[in-house]
Amino acid sequence: MTALEAEALDFAFGERRVLREVSLSLHAGELVALLGANGAGKSTLLRLLAGFLTPDAGAVKVTGKPLSDLSRRQLAHRLAYVPQHFGVDPAFSVREMVAMGRWAHLGRLSALATADEKAIEDAIALADLGEIADRGFDTLSGGERQRVLFARALAQGSPVLLLDEPTASLDLLHAHQLMTHVQSNARAGLAILVAVHDIALAARFADRVLVLSGESVVASGAPRDVLTPQLFAQAFGVDATLHQSANGDSMLEVRGATTPEAAAR
Repeated sequence: MTALEAEALDFAFGERRVLREVSLSLHAGELVALLGANGAGKSTLLRLLAGFLTPDAGAVKVTGKPLSDLSRRQLAHRLAYVPQHFGVDPAFSVREMVAMGRWAHLGRLSALATADEKAIEDAIALADLGEIADRGFDTLSGGERQRVLFARALAQGSPVLLLDEPTASLDLLHAHQLMTHVQSNARAGLAILVAVHDIALAARFADRVLVLSGESVVASGAPRDVLTPQLFAQAFGVDATLHQSANGDSMLEVRGATTPEAAAR
């Protein structure tokens, strides 16, 4: 089943073109890693898919419905989005933050039902937040905040999940744990698109990678097939090789920039 589909998306900030004719599809049960150098348009693409930006051309469908036809509440039933940064009232606790994921399921002034409470507690457990569930969000480290936002998205219970650099502030252990949870949720039927910088991590966990460069998608496919030295040179400007073991572990060997211009990026 196609859970999310984008067709020929164009977008520019004023005179600066960011994306041109970008198309993609995301299926239930699939974890796709969105890769690209800094400034390639990964965050912009996720915001277009989540409805926070409007494309200059092209269209997005979520679970078969045009994004433009959905209200924010209707969209929240279909799609959850985790940004890189989140501004919030510092009075909220971790548990209250996670509970915000249930807003689309509640009527005005409705109390949380048993199913809502279970979704919240399950999400807290999956993100390993039990010991800090009653702490204030403003007291947390950057990595802890990212785990809270991930739990909030899980509590939302949407079939499509978009994550923007969820491992950026995490240490090695929690980055691996988070991607393990992300992969498990994809295996359970969610359609997940995650923007990441760590190529080895993407190769280890993703079913498919989608690579942005020069305003467009330049590659899409299984990590083993796509992440070649030629791709690293084209999209990242580096002389690099991805080594993958038989058990799925990955190591990226970077030997340097391909050109002086790439080194100055």
